[in-house]
Amino acid sequence: MSTISLTNFSSYLTQQHIMRYLFASNYIKGVVLDAGCGVGYGTNYLGMKAESVVGVDVSRKAIKYSKNYKTKNVTFMLGDVTNLPFKDNCFDIVISFEVIEHLKNYEKFLQEVRRVLKSDGLFICSTPNIKYTRHPPFHLHEFYPEEFFEILEKYFSIVERYGQYISYYQRLKDVIQPLLMKVRKILTNLLSRLLYSQPLQLRCKEVLKSFLRRKRGETKNKNLMFKTFKISKEMKVRFSKNDVVQIGSKLGILRIMVAICKK
Repeated sequence: MSTISLTNFSSYLTQQHIMRYLFASNYIKGVVLDAGCGVGYGTNYLGMKAESVVGVDVSRKAIKYSKNYKTKNVTFMLGDVTNLPFKDNCFDIVISFEVIEHLKNYEKFLQEVRRVLKSDGLFICSTPNIKYTRHPPFHLHEFYPEEFFEILEKYFSIVERYGQYISYYQRLKDVIQPLLMKVRKILTNLLSRLLYSQPLQLRCKEVLKSFLRRKRGETKNKNLMFKTFKISKEMKVRFSKNDVVQIGSKLGILRIMVAICKK
């Protein structure tokens, strides 16, 4: 459900999100649902292998933006993933990345996924490990690894366990970054007060703010956040360190749990 910024490809969070779609593309066939598709760049990529793909999201802004993708066999629609507007047994594959933690009634969501899947269908989903998130308020229920896989096993006959890992250095950066942002905000406010009264001083203030924005990887042109972005196969080489692997097969910290579920 995240947007792609042209300035944050170095972020492992962005890389991992892309890698999940690259991973899922190995299983794509027939008719596919991307439940909680966000702005649609991953949905559009899945359309390269599927007969057809439908992207559903509750965000009007995300769906409006997703219309920038013109792939013939990919469509987008506004909808609630806990009340999917589709008939029973109509999808070969359902994809849902970083969605379940946003839902109050996540079991209703899993029931809906099971309902719309064909008897031989696959459900590929992911969620962050509660131990290593920043616990944003829009995460209504975060999962421990065992909890996540066990709830899936309640609704699906086979659940294959995968994950994406980060290094201890990346985790340290995650912890320190919010503190640095608070320090920058305090310094900006303090210096803004000192530089507030005269025209030249106001110019210095703008230069300072511009510098701090660049240090945070921000940009004045907010529209850059919503330029059409396309996943390419070459990214698999570039982002290989964030690949999806069997649980326990990599050293480091399990950041994202990924599951392949068979109905």
